[in-house]
Amino acid sequence: MKFTYKILMMPLMAFIALTIIFAVLMSAGNNFQDQFDLIENEQVLALEHSHLMEKLAIKIRQSLADAATVGDFDRVLEADSLAVLFRQSLDTYSLIPSIDQDESESIAALFSTYYTNARKTSLQMLEQELDESVIAAAVQMNQDFAALQTRLDSATDGRQLGIATAFDSARVNIERSGKGISATILILFLVLLFVSIGAIVSVLRPMRRLMTATEAIAQGDMEAEIDYTCRDEMGR
Repeated sequence: MKFTYKILMMPLMAFIALTIIFAVLMSAGNNFQDQFDLIENEQVLALEHSHLMEKLAIKIRQSLADAATVGDFDRVLEADSLAVLFRQSLDTYSLIPSIDQDESESIAALFSTYYTNARKTSLQMLEQELDESVIAAAVQMNQDFAALQTRLDSATDGRQLGIATAFDSARVNIERSGKGISATILILFLVLLFVSIGAIVSVLRPMRRLMTATEAIAQGDMEAEIDYTCRDEMGR
C-alpha cells in the first residue's frame, strides 16, 4: 500500500464509521416515528371514536326519552341526526386496521336493534297512553341499550389496553435499539482504533528505521544500510 494511502486511511475510516453511525441512527429514528404514527393513527383514533360512540348513544337515549316525556317530536328528529353521526363514527372505527371486524359488526347490530326499537317505542309513547305492550317495549328498549352500552364499554377498554400495549412494545423496541446502537458504535470505535494503530505503526516503523540509518551515516558510519523493501514512496 502506498505511503500516502496509509496516511489517508485514518480519516477515511473515521468518515466511514461516522456514516454508518448516522445511517443506524436514521434507521432507528424512522422506526420510532413509524411506531408512534401507528399508535396515533390507529390506537388513539380508535379510542376517540369509541368514546364518541358512547357519548352519542347516551345523547340518543336522552333525546328519545325527552321526546316521550314532554311529547316533543322534534327530539325524535334530533335523535335521528345523532344516529347518523353514530353510524358515521362506527364506519370510521371499522376501517381502522387494528379493529376486529367482528367487533364493529357486533356494535352495528346492537345499535340497529336498539335504535329501531327505541325510536318505535318513543313514537308509540307520543301517540297513545301507556299500556302493557308499550311498557314491555320500553323495558326491552332499556335492555337493548344496556347491551349496547356494555359492548361500547368493552370496546373502549380494549382500545385503552391496545394503547398501553403499543407503548410498552415501543418502549421495548427503543431499549433494544439503544443497545444495538451502543454496540454498533463500540464495535466501530474498536475497528477504527485497531486500523488507526495499524496504519500509524506501518508509517512510523519504516520512518524509525530510516532515521536510525540516517543518524548512523551522519555520524560517519558509511557501512550503515537502510533495509526497507516496500515499494511505496518511502521505499523509493
